[in-house]
Amino acid sequence: MCKKTTPGSNSGNPVGGINPNVAGGGGGAPGAGSPFPTGPAPLVGSPDFLPQVTFIATPTSNDNGFIGNAETFHRNSGLNPISINSIQHAVELLNNSAQTGTGVLDHFRIVSHFFVDDELPGVAPSNIKIAMLNESGRGVLKHHLNGWAQSNYEGLKSMISLLVLSGGNLTLNPGVYGGPLTIIMGRLRPTHNALLDLVPTDPIDGEPTGLLNDFFRFAASKWLLTTFPTFLPTIRTELMGAYTLLLNDVKPRISQLTQANLTTLETAIIGLGDFGAVTNVGPSNLPYFTANMRAGVAAFNANFFAAITTMRQRFNQFSTVDIRGCQAGNDPDYIRAIRRFFGTSDTVRPSVTAPTRFQRFNSIGNVTGLDTRADIDSLWNSGITPFNASTLHTQFETWANGFGINQAHKDFWVATFGLPVLQFCKVAWKANIPARAAGLTISRLDGFANANFEQALALLDDIFFFATAEKPNTAQRNAIVAVLPNLDTWISQLGATIPDAATEPQMTTTFNNLKGIYENVDPRTANASFTSGRVIPRTAPSPLTVAQLRTWQTALRNFIDTDTHSIFAKILTMKSVGTAQANDAKFRIRYFLRLGLVFQLYHATSTNFNQQLIIAITDSSGTNRRQNEAVRHWIRSQWRGVNPPNIPATINWDNGRNTAWIVEGRQQGPAYVCPHESYDQHLFKLRATD
Repeated sequence: MCKKTTPGSNSGNPVGGINPNVAGGGGGAPGAGSPFPTGPAPLVGSPDFLPQVTFIATPTSNDNGFIGNAETFHRNSGLNPISINSIQHAVELLNNSAQTGTGVLDHFRIVSHFFVDDELPGVAPSNIKIAMLNESGRGVLKHHLNGWAQSNYEGLKSMISLLVLSGGNLTLNPGVYGGPLTIIMGRLRPTHNALLDLVPTDPIDGEPTGLLNDFFRFAASKWLLTTFPTFLPTIRTELMGAYTLLLNDVKPRISQLTQANLTTLETAIIGLGDFGAVTNVGPSNLPYFTANMRAGVAAFNANFFAAITTMRQRFNQFSTVDIRGCQAGNDPDYIRAIRRFFGTSDTVRPSVTAPTRFQRFNSIGNVTGLDTRADIDSLWNSGITPFNASTLHTQFETWANGFGINQAHKDFWVATFGLPVLQFCKVAWKANIPARAAGLTISRLDGFANANFEQALALLDDIFFFATAEKPNTAQRNAIVAVLPNLDTWISQLGATIPDAATEPQMTTTFNNLKGIYENVDPRTANASFTSGRVIPRTAPSPLTVAQLRTWQTALRNFIDTDTHSIFAKILTMKSVGTAQANDAKFRIRYFLRLGLVFQLYHATSTNFNQQLIIAITDSSGTNRRQNEAVRHWIRSQWRGVNPPNIPATINWDNGRNTAWIVEGRQQGPAYVCPHESYDQHLFKLRATD
């Protein structure tokens, strides 16, 4: 009886890959292809596109297992994921041809914990749980991505900007001075009225606009740190240096005032002295802010933006960046920041996908114990909780057709087992086994291509449920092997028309041919005393007639195809059992599972993760275990794209069931399991053209 096994800790036969995609991101000419290229049809459902490059965040000491499971899942597909600790690290790797190759990427993947505040949206910032820069604080905020997407200046600015909660919303303050800039401008008057009159201001709040707003904010922050040395004393000098870098960068780009004018204003602002109450903005997490500031200065000085510009050559408008982290798709602005970071312009930029629920790569449950015909029949007849028989039939049908195991296979085996036994033993029928899904390897069918008679029998025995008494033993097989070279001749002679006008020499030749066949297929004829039961007499009667020869020819054909004394008797039994199996209503599921294939039972509403299942035969022993091939097919089914999954030879049933899930809740809840369509439906997709 089959039983359900829940997921646990997690050298099979090769499984065919994914055929090349239609024109997509892979370096095609501009204008070729389209975002989210469909490529060849997936086996079943809507699986993910296989990425050419996969980065997985380095796990922390308190990781909950997500990263380890993600590593296992992606390595099972032969993706050789690379561990990264920052976005800067990712950029460096994408620019390293020895690590990630060259050319435009169709699909690129980053797997990491992702935080979206689903309790107080807008209060805690969304972030990928890695660092933006090497040695910076963990947590990539959207303004980091937007900043470095523009320039070194905007990048460093993003690393030292401070988030301020105001009115239930987070706002960015570029410097530690948090008050209105109109206060600073007022303190500069009337001494510097002539210069201030050149500063464009907002007509409503009077604040400087454009780059001059940054100029005044950074200069005011230097004033604050100079005037109040007890504020942020441990990083005061370094932070002043960061503001100086930014001021020196921004001043040449301000057109309204000369460099000398700006230097005069900067000096005047820093020297304002203590004029009473002032609003400052300090970091809520000083170690995080300090790490970001130091890493930002280092990246600014190293011209990190130049590396980003080079990296962007790996992407175009037909590329896709897949983010796989919990609920990342619930913050569209963050996804837009990712698209902006990897894109070179508003028209040449990748699409981005991300899950809208929690991401998992845990092992999937399975049904085992399908070792006999009765086990599979019981599953078909009754289903397995929580799937009734009708649901099982529907979902099996989808998978069987996806693998190409359709009605044509049933019809083929009915016809094959119905062949005359001599034709059957020639195994020429092996050339006509119906096709399966394009590019798919099914070893138990593919093995027929070069199989001889004995090998073909072994494959049939492996696929069909033949009992010992229903198949030839070694001696019986050897007897057939001995006459195999004669089969073509025999088939011709047994099917030849004996003409009415046959001459006596012709009739004698025909008799001798029939007698020769008979004495090779009926072991009893070796005994000289066996005479009365012979189908063909030991000697030809005189006179010999055409009518006699025709009668004997028909009787011999009938003997070979029906008689239990024929050396083909056990083949006749196999054919009979095979015909009955192929005509049975449960043939396809037995055949499918005995081929070492796998299918998914997906439950749309179950809150129990263990009720998401895969079904396969789990052989207890042997080197060619079906379960190991089945789990490789399971891995294969979760991908489509421009390149095939290169599933490692070491993958087996125990370590190969890690699966891509999107789940409603962290611990329990409805689950959407790839390749079922619901998985794809819970991916937010920001296209390049959106």
